[in-house]
Amino acid sequence: MNLWGIVRSSLLSNSILLLIIFISSYFNLGYFISLLLCVRKGFVDGFTISAISIVYGLNGTHLYIPYIPQAFIIMPLLCLFISVSAVFSKNRKYIDKKTKIIYIIFSVIVFTIFCVSCILEGFLTTTFAKWLSLKVTSAKRTLRQLKNWIMRGRGCGGFLKKR
Repeated sequence: MNLWGIVRSSLLSNSILLLIIFISSYFNLGYFISLLLCVRKGFVDGFTISAISIVYGLNGTHLYIPYIPQAFIIMPLLCLFISVSAVFSKNRKYIDKKTKIIYIIFSVIVFTIFCVSCILEGFLTTTFAKWLSLKVTSAKRTLRQLKNWIMRGRGCGGFLKKR
């Protein structure tokens, strides 16, 4: 998948999530739908990170790095938006027009921050993962070359040389 494909996928999935939360806040059970979406997002992200750690172990820690923007920007912002939407959904009968306009402006601001962080996540993830994979690959190659060099007897004054 190319760079724009990752950005497009991230924008599309997060935009759909925010749109569902925004629309559900105008219904009576909107808070329940919002909370279910938050649990789903947390489960998917947690499962992804745990699967990476189980499959790759300590060698795969560089694969966690792309989840940092998501963990520190997107998830807290999503929790804030869900909590505001849940309160709005629960008390929507008693909310005046001014509060509804403020909620819409708040939703637009959250959506904008989400879009910027999705773009950053897409670009940083691919760029950093590509750079890091080159570094890890070259480090493994260097260690392999060093091991071969030592095993051929050129290191340690020929002490490990096979006889």
